[in-house]
Amino acid sequence: MEMNFLRNQHLEETYGFRINVTSSKDTNMSDLSKLLLAGDDTYDAVFPQVRNAAGCAQQGLLLDLKTLKYLDFESGYWSSMYNDTLSIMNRMFYATGDISVNYRDSLFSIWFNKDMLGDYQLDDPYELVKSGKWTLDAIESMSLAAAGDLDGDSAMTLKDRWGLVFQSSESGIIFYYGAGEHVVDLNEEKKPYISLGGERSTAVFDRISGMMSQTQAIKTMSDSDVSNTFMDSRSLFMAIVIYHLLTHRAQDVNFGLLPVPKYDEAQQEYYQFADGWCISPACVPATAKNPETSGYILQAIAEASRKDVLPVYYDICLTRKYVRDEESSEMLDIIFKNCMLDNSDIFQWASFDSALKTAFIKGEGLQSLLEKNRSKLEGGIEKTIAAFEENT
Repeated sequence: MEMNFLRNQHLEETYGFRINVTSSKDTNMSDLSKLLLAGDDTYDAVFPQVRNAAGCAQQGLLLDLKTLKYLDFESGYWSSMYNDTLSIMNRMFYATGDISVNYRDSLFSIWFNKDMLGDYQLDDPYELVKSGKWTLDAIESMSLAAAGDLDGDSAMTLKDRWGLVFQSSESGIIFYYGAGEHVVDLNEEKKPYISLGGERSTAVFDRISGMMSQTQAIKTMSDSDVSNTFMDSRSLFMAIVIYHLLTHRAQDVNFGLLPVPKYDEAQQEYYQFADGWCISPACVPATAKNPETSGYILQAIAEASRKDVLPVYYDICLTRKYVRDEESSEMLDIIFKNCMLDNSDIFQWASFDSALKTAFIKGEGLQSLLEKNRSKLEGGIEKTIAAFEENT
């Protein structure tokens, strides 16, 4: 992209180094651990998918970024919202922020069809957001009002009109994090522990399960079916990551952009879930020839990205080209204010993240889910803690 070219040109002219990029053939960058285990020292820095980075960190293949001289995580160029979660036991093997736009692209948002909203004379969701009344109750009631059996066969299918559609691969977890809850949190020692199962998180889980049981209006689908249904004006709402503002730029549907709804009006802030599939944080391989130079380069890239990339991405691409109205631009500020990551998603301990998403869809109770999976989840967490302690 042109904005990256300008940044790289600035870096070369200012600091005298050139950025040479090698792209992985697959999203997971599964070849990274093989390279590092073989002692390959080709790369000064790498940007793997965060789940792959977590696996490499446990194997001792990445350096603790906090030990590198020139990296300054208090400088404002790095995201404390993300990195507080990524820093386990005060070790940070991967970090993100202004150095890459994909940490914003990875956030879930709610899109709504503005024409359908008018057709059913529903409340203005922009005003609901601003007044603090954009909640699960609000999106559920509006979804129920908009849904309809278009072909009259008494069965809701992809041919019918839906209130809310979102990916089966994410399920109700989007709304769970939107309530400000975690599955796994960090204690005072920055060690992960299971926080799911407390009084509020149980109430949130039950509320989301109840909403998802409204199968006549709310449906999880494949990624492509979600987009096709919404872009064909057969759903009032769609939950999808910010990145797709780019991929759907040419579509004709008249849509607006919203944050993920709050659990209830008592919740003070809106929170957006960052999909671990999408985030590619910065890492320094343990095999790097000169780790201090790697740290210096990453800090320089982060600072230059703030200057040359972020204004183009935010002020030109997002607010002028991709979104369709001024209100959506205001919503972006709300969306980017509070971002949620969860180490359960990042480390995929005992596949509990998948089990939780399935439980939302099938209506399984939270306590039975925890009873079946707690020991395996705790075992996975303990192995990670032990690995991080060993690789100090």
